[in-house]
Amino acid sequence: MAVSPGDLGYKCTCPSRKFPCKHTLAVMWMFVDKPDGFNESTPLDWVNDWLGRRRAKSPASGAPQDANKPAPASRSLDDALAANVTEAEEQTPADPKALARAAAQRQRMKQERKTAIRDGLDELDR
Repeated sequence: MAVSPGDLGYKCTCPSRKFPCKHTLAVMWMFVDKPDGFNESTPLDWVNDWLGRRRAKSPASGAPQDANKPAPASRSLDDALAANVTEAEEQTPADPKALARAAAQRQRMKQERKTAIRDGLDELDR
């Protein structure tokens, strides 16, 4: 199982029909809760192949990345989400009203996402 924190990509060899699978969600959750528990290491060959194929197809990446270089482990999922939003903002024209609406919408969606996660964790505790 592999998770790319840079763009929230994942690959698991389990036969689950759900995406992302429970293994991927667990690793992402562990990364958010305790990022110090993760360290950089040399990825397995199949992970390098998967990362290489993903980076070759990814239209959002500005410059080609080295497939042998692992994603930085210190980058949080919130940072990755913010980077994706920043890339989208760079592609849109600088209309002040549109930027204000987009910022308000991002803030509202972020709050809704946090509430949904909190509610889900409360439900899980029950």
